[in-house]
Amino acid sequence: MVYEQWLSNFTDWRPVTTAWRDFSIAESISEQETKETYERLLKKMKKDYKLLTELVMILNHKSFQHSEIPGHNRLCELYSNLFASTYDYACNTLKGDELDYFLTVTD
Repeated sequence: MVYEQWLSNFTDWRPVTTAWRDFSIAESISEQETKETYERLLKKMKKDYKLLTELVMILNHKSFQHSEIPGHNRLCELYSNLFASTYDYACNTLKGDELDYFLTVTD
């Protein structure tokens, strides 16, 4: 199932980037590639609160996805850690309407 189709089962929010696909490609290569993909995406996306929100959503969903697959504990843990640190970054950085948007979408 395509990420956007799966997501439509739970929310009205829709991604606008290729980050899900980027992570899927990276994780098929290596854990290190996944970390490097995260660093690239964070550098680009942290400048825009909507993109940062999307990144947090994807990290959370990737963690959930890998928690459901036997033998994917390391990827689940990696995504969980990246989610937690990015979520904290957003909560500590965003202000006003941007923080409201972030908290509404990620709730």
